[in-house]
Amino acid sequence: MAGRVEDFDVEIPRDTSTTEPARAWMTGSSRRRAGAVPWVALALALVVLGVLAAPVPGMRDRGLVPALSSAPQPQWSVALHSVRAAQGQVWIADQRVLAASGNALRAADLATGAIAWEMRGNRLRCSVQAPEIACVSGLQEQAELIELSTHAGELDRTDMPHLLFAVPHQRGLIGLWKQGDEVTVTRTDLTGRQVWQEHLSPYSGPIEWSEVRMAVVDDVVLLSLARDAQPDLGIAALDVDDGVARSNVLALSEHDGEWLVNTENTLVVYGRSGQPWPVGSAHLQMPVDDDPGGELVFDLTETSVQARVRSTDETLWEFVPGEPAPVVPQARLDGVLVVWSEGQLRGLDLADGTARWQHPSEAPMCPCYADGRVLAHLTWRDGTHLQGIDVTNGQTVWEVPVGSSRSLTYGTDGTHLAVATDSTLSLWQLD
Repeated sequence: MAGRVEDFDVEIPRDTSTTEPARAWMTGSSRRRAGAVPWVALALALVVLGVLAAPVPGMRDRGLVPALSSAPQPQWSVALHSVRAAQGQVWIADQRVLAASGNALRAADLATGAIAWEMRGNRLRCSVQAPEIACVSGLQEQAELIELSTHAGELDRTDMPHLLFAVPHQRGLIGLWKQGDEVTVTRTDLTGRQVWQEHLSPYSGPIEWSEVRMAVVDDVVLLSLARDAQPDLGIAALDVDDGVARSNVLALSEHDGEWLVNTENTLVVYGRSGQPWPVGSAHLQMPVDDDPGGELVFDLTETSVQARVRSTDETLWEFVPGEPAPVVPQARLDGVLVVWSEGQLRGLDLADGTARWQHPSEAPMCPCYADGRVLAHLTWRDGTHLQGIDVTNGQTVWEVPVGSSRSLTYGTDGTHLAVATDSTLSLWQLD
């Protein structure tokens, strides 16, 4: 949930002051890059992580962008080297396209594609809240915090043993630490003063660095850690002001940067941009939905999808594929539920579940964006292609190549689509 951006991974982110950093977490030695300034000298105006002080440009409802009825237009493409896109993320912010992989973060100029700066690290995990960026490189005793800005690049690099993840917040930082069995969350302000420290449940095993997720939504810090190995550690919800666990907030799940949160019996999905969508009940939530709080809700069984009436819980219809097989819903759009099953995308009429059309599809993977009628979809015939499918009839409206391999990650700001593969970073115009 990285500020003003949506991102999705497939197998896979000029000032000259020499002021010293005002922040130091725990104990750490700072290695300053010449000519850089710390975040305290950046512009005062910023959007608080996860709270939409201004709407994401062009984003409507859930997963909807203004225009996909015509093919995205290529703007530029630049070569990348030694990149693993499967470990990456892409953000578009402050006229920059940020592409992160496991070993590098690069910033390209949104207009030209020229690489503005590059930062190298090891097993990078980054969080962007423009103009601030926080990355953690390395593990355990070798962990270090790297502070950057969207325009200047790297500002400061500080040894931070046992730091797992960091999120910028109000020009300070929220950090997740693990030393031995102890798991700790801290918040520091822009001066480096520790605002609070909260100890979570002890955990004896390793926490997989690539699985850690953190976000701030409204006034709550959400963390997803090692719920499969230790459910009581699982997902935590802490008050952003004092770090105390919020008894009235229950984070139910996190998937691909989206959080399902129960706050005083109100269910809300927070998208990757931090935008909230009240959903009313814990039924299936889809990445593209033009009626997320509507009367019709959906539930999955092992081999079917059921449409239910929210107010009565009455089953309206059930779709069962010809052979017993999983059904993967992808979008509700323009009166159609789009699902994947048995190597096909299928368009089901919302009124009665009748299959209107089917479209060949190798796997249930999509960019998870649409306009009011056209759904973007990935296909892997002769390289990776992005297709626009009319959900009313299943016809391909357009198709463009976006990469030479299946390993890619991408993001959008509603009007641009940025795609990073193992070898290239490309920008497409959506409208």
